[in-house]
Amino acid sequence: MHQLGLKAEFHQPKICETVFMNNNRLDQFRTRFRQLRESSVSLANSMRESSRALAEFGKPSSPLLIAQMRQFHNEYRNLRDWSDGERHAKDGLPTTSSSKSLSELEREFESREIIGAALAKLDRIESIRWKTEDVPQCWQRCLGDCQSLRQDLLKRLLTERVSRAEEILREDHPFSAIAELVSEDQMLSDERWEHLNDIVVRSYGRDLLTAIVRGRLALQA
Repeated sequence: MHQLGLKAEFHQPKICETVFMNNNRLDQFRTRFRQLRESSVSLANSMRESSRALAEFGKPSSPLLIAQMRQFHNEYRNLRDWSDGERHAKDGLPTTSSSKSLSELEREFESREIIGAALAKLDRIESIRWKTEDVPQCWQRCLGDCQSLRQDLLKRLLTERVSRAEEILREDHPFSAIAELVSEDQMLSDERWEHLNDIVVRSYGRDLLTAIVRGRLALQA
């Protein structure tokens, strides 16, 4: 267990950055969104050319343009349905038919990913186990706060949920400090260690910090 005074150089990346680097769903969405955005630009150019041909020569839209419009419509609908399916799987909310713009669809998906990352942070705290049978009041209070945050997060409107989730994901949030101390104590610099100590003591008292130092908490894989 890390003791005060021992030095180890280590720079912990910010939690939000770590979450999004490993977020496969968001990467999938962005890839599909980028492809759809490129199709949108191509379709817009084709429609301008078709409008010019109609105005100057009375030439109607070509079957190729009509096929291009149908393809774009199908790609957009598929992406929207896939995003709604992700929403249903993640939040348990019913899917609804919508006519969101591409930008609205992107913002909503990223918002749900932020909320999902915050819920994952709460899962991580709840996966920490006290090694003895007698669980002290400081840890019971921490777990109670975790459950309350989860309930509060899920009952809010989407915009409020995003704001609350971003607070939970901050690297100076007490849950971030606890998880980092339990899992990375041997690799932290003295400065980082003391900073995390202060966060834990301010939020849950010195008893919890002492328990962490003595190895009474374990983060399950």
